[in-house]
Amino acid sequence: MKKFIIGLWAFFGFVFLAGIVFLILLVNGFLGRIPDMTDLENIDYKFATQVMTSDGKEMGTWSMRQENRVFVDYDSISPNMINALIATEDIRFYDHPGIDLKATLRALVKTGIMGQENAGGGSTITVNS
Repeated sequence: MKKFIIGLWAFFGFVFLAGIVFLILLVNGFLGRIPDMTDLENIDYKFATQVMTSDGKEMGTWSMRQENRVFVDYDSISPNMINALIATEDIRFYDHPGIDLKATLRALVKTGIMGQENAGGGSTITVNS
């Protein structure tokens, strides 16, 4: 029983130290850049989204900028468009609660250990019910 308790404390100590190391790496930018609060509060959406047909014709352009933005109700968006977004952005969207742990861990390994700049990430899609 005494060995079990010592092992349990060792495990908690390891998890605690690993958490501290993770936070140090995160704050110092070794796992990617974290935007500061000013950047998050003042997002500049420079680019519009263009939806193209298979023969290269533009179906529409959507942008966060007021002069080039089209607001639509969720119900008016084609289910095919929603399925296409999910297929390209987060194939396991329906299999996790909002954060894809497998994809997040993959991104941490690829960015933090392997140094790749475009390693993907967890889910960026949210659903408002």
